Parts: sequence; structure tokens; C-alpha cells
Amino acid sequence: MTRPDLPFLLRRKPARARAASLALLALLALPRVTAVDSPVPAPAASFQTFTYAGHDAVFEPPLAPGHFRNPILTGFNPDPSICRVGEDYYLTTSTFAWFPGLPIYHSRDLVNWRLIGHAIDRPRQLDYTGLTVSRGLFAPAITHHDGIFYITCTMVGGGGNFVITATDPAGPWSDPVWLDAGGIDPSLFFDDDGRAWLVNNDEPPEPPR
Repeated sequence: MTRPDLPFLLRRKPARARAASLALLALLALPRVTAVDSPVPAPAASFQTFTYAGHDAVFEPPLAPGHFRNPILTGFNPDPSICRVGEDYYLTTSTFAWFPGLPIYHSRDLVNWRLIGHAIDRPRQLDYTGLTVSRGLFAPAITHHDGIFYITCTMVGGGGNFVITATDPAGPWSDPVWLDAGGIDPSLFFDDDGRAWLVNNDEPPEPPR
């Protein structure tokens, strides 16, 4: 049996049949599309907090009397500040945008140090929102006067200079009191007459001469 010409079929069919045939021909003329499964994205790792600790065997053996290691305080402890109260020494360091902030160390010999707390250990004390790791708490200075411990510090990118206080260096420490002083790296000096002076690094108040 021979197949009639396609034009002949289209001429002989009713209008609806011709329309259906044309639609079928249009579909057949389209390029073939091969279905491809979309790749499933790999699950993304996320976390809110993590704890970092390092252990170096070099620092495990006890020191002989009269000896010390350099650095005397290992790990993440930049910009140390020390004050002495009687036979006790207390030390704090920069912590930038890490929390808890401003660790407090205690020593009796300036060689062996023990962590006793953090001056910034409550989320409501400071607002870290939006701070990168190169911002935050820089160069704290710890001081003692008349039974009260003071820490002055700069919150870079988050408010400027502030002071916090405590009667026990292990805590709790007060909420920050913001200082009306610019610059960076503030520290307190208590004079013999009882007056307190704020020493910091800032632009000179007048043009240099």
C-alpha cells in the first residue's frame, strides 16, 4: 500500500483534523530535549560556636627554679597588660571580636599563669553585631586602686573607649562605662593625691608647633 502525499491528506481532511495535523507536525519539528536531573547541592556546614585549644609538649615539663620560657604565656594572648596587688599579679590581653573577651590570668611569680575568668563574659555587656575578627577589643589595660580593679579598653568598630570595674579580678565585672575620650589604647593612672588620669593615644588637641 502506498502512502498518499501529505498535501493531499491535508486537503482532504476537515478543518479540525487539518489543524490537529499541523499542530502534530509542529511538535515533531521541534528539537529533542533530553531531561537532565538537576544536581543536588551538597549540604553546607554551619556552626555557631567552637572551642580551640592547643597543646605543645615543649611546655609540659615543669620549669626549674629561676627559669622561664618565652613567651611566658602561650596561645592567643596579644597585647598583655599586668598589674600587681601585693604578692599577686593579674594580666589581661586583647581578644578582638572573640567571646568571651578579656581573659584574666593570675600569677605569683610572673612565670606561671592561671586563667581565672573573663572580664567580658555576658553577651549583654558589649554588642559584637557586625564586627569582623579584625575589630573588637584592643589593648586593654588593667589597674588596681583602693580595692577596685579597673580595665580600660577600646572597642574598635563598636563604641570607642570604655572602663569596667570589679572588686574580685575573677569577676564579675561591671557593664562598660563609655568614656568621652577619643583615640585608642586608654589606661588609667592614679596620682598620689587621689586624682585619676586617663592616658591614651590620640591626635594632639592643637596643631603641632
